[in-house]
Amino acid sequence: MHDPKRLLHFPNLLNARDLGGYPTVDGAHTRWRSLVRADDLSQLTAEGVRALADYGIETVLDLRWPEEAALHPSPVPSGLPQVRYQRISLLTHTEDEWRLRSRDVVKELWKCEVLEHVRVELHHVLSAIAAAPAGPLLFHCVAGKDRTGLIAALLLALADAEPQAIARDYAMSSANLRDGYLKRYAQADPQRILEALRCPRRGHTTCCSFSPRRAECAPTWRTSACRRMRSSACVGGCAEAAARQEAPIAAGAERSVPTRAGATTRSRRPPPRAHASSRGARGRACAARGRS
Repeated sequence: MHDPKRLLHFPNLLNARDLGGYPTVDGAHTRWRSLVRADDLSQLTAEGVRALADYGIETVLDLRWPEEAALHPSPVPSGLPQVRYQRISLLTHTEDEWRLRSRDVVKELWKCEVLEHVRVELHHVLSAIAAAPAGPLLFHCVAGKDRTGLIAALLLALADAEPQAIARDYAMSSANLRDGYLKRYAQADPQRILEALRCPRRGHTTCCSFSPRRAECAPTWRTSACRRMRSSACVGGCAEAAARQEAPIAAGAERSVPTRAGATTRSRRPPPRAHASSRGARGRACAARGRS
């Protein structure tokens, strides 16, 4: 599935694209020039760095491991000092730690494994997106396919994009990368490259069926995503929906509290307080939701 109209020309990136223009369940479309996903920015030529700046990118969020960033540094901090650059590893702090935590996960279950085992890191990433300035934000990993694809799918889901659109965006990376990777790694086994780039259909459905409401602070992230990815008319509805969702959680939540005698008792948990930085992942995925 290849969409050349959506691809951004940032030489020498292969998989940079805007998340605008996707249909939402209420008949609107996500906003253009708000959220951009990409592969490794260390591949950018001088022309590519200028193109990224000309597109108006104001924030870059690097999802790579520190080892990856050290081996292939981003050109943004030195080449574009006016752009806000932040690196937060999505898959634990190091590659070795992720391998220990994930073990041998089959490709079809990779997204499930991430959603299950990196909730703290996911919280940090979505909170960073929520707290970023309102201008265009680009997030990326190495290929811009798995880590980047997961964050893109969650943001689109938070902005109420149609499930088919989320799956289509997730699957697009394979076609975007195929020819470039076969040429770039011409000495490698082409079948291994194609298998590495394969986006299994079960991965599509995992992204679409995962409910962002299961994640901590999801209601406030949803409001933030709406502010970023959708029109202003949607934001009020997003905030109201988030408030309705938080109310029963706050009313029914309980926790165990130790007593002096060593026993435990059940006490009501106070209503959750929205963290300032987490109000922005549904405002961002809803402010990228403008009518086009």
